[in-house]
Amino acid sequence: LAVHSLIAAPILFQDRLIGVLAVVNPADGLPFSSTDFSLVQSLAEQAGLAIHNNEFLSMQVEKKQLDLDLSIARNIQLMLIPQTFPSVEGIGIDTRYIPSQQVGGDLLDLFMLSENRLGLIVADVSGKGVPASLLMAICRTHLRHYAKMYESPSAVLEEVNRAMSSDVREDMFITVGYAVIDLTENKITFARAGHELPLLSHARNDGVVASEYLASEGMPIGMVESESFVEVIEDKTVDFLPGDVFVLYTDGITEAANEDDKEFSGARLADAVKMLRDRSAEEINSGILEHVERFTGSTLYRDDLTLLTVKSLGAS
Repeated sequence: LAVHSLIAAPILFQDRLIGVLAVVNPADGLPFSSTDFSLVQSLAEQAGLAIHNNEFLSMQVEKKQLDLDLSIARNIQLMLIPQTFPSVEGIGIDTRYIPSQQVGGDLLDLFMLSENRLGLIVADVSGKGVPASLLMAICRTHLRHYAKMYESPSAVLEEVNRAMSSDVREDMFITVGYAVIDLTENKITFARAGHELPLLSHARNDGVVASEYLASEGMPIGMVESESFVEVIEDKTVDFLPGDVFVLYTDGITEAANEDDKEFSGARLADAVKMLRDRSAEEINSGILEHVERFTGSTLYRDDLTLLTVKSLGAS
């Protein structure tokens, strides 16, 4: 193509260059006129607006589809969160679950294993959104399955790690705290797969009320091979007497930050539980959230927040 006359006009929307509209060689063989230039420039402006509107419409359609997908995922996830608690004589139970996004990566579950044994689970997937939610749903299925087969919490977590080793991506893992309350023996047996330390508020032998974190070893699910996982995980058993308060939670509580980027911390959580221990489980959880909100100055959280509190009823 021999070019004798050329007009090139940028296709713009605001300050974004979308492309270039170029026309060459008028049909009459004469050079382009100023009128031709104005016409091409006008066409380029209209093209920029049309392309932007088309892109915006496509984005709106994609956003609506994404919102629909997230809504479905959220509804499925909420179906997995217990809406009612087992009616168990002698204990009070309360749970709180606040996702930081429309779909969260925390797991909360509780169920009766037998007439006198209650299972409690709080877990956290690294990451957020739909992938974390789907992985958590798989984890919940395995946990419930193996909880019916093994009395030992550590044995349950060992089997879950073995079953999920091929499901967890290299950049993801799951921390789990699993506890079993024996209502006949008044004891709690728990194991941790790399999760936050459970908190127990109780009266010590000297009569002093203490809020203490219960130490135990364990690695997150999906992080190491079964042999390494089994080597470190362990069961711990503690008394659960009238007046005692047992709290499982995710790091959305302890790592909630204020405007100075200081975290709420485990120490503040322990102090809050100690201060609130004479109240009901529901009032304890409400009080904990009030302490967190007062500290952070906000009801918005940068991470999912989950609380599961169980109180042994009776005089302390």
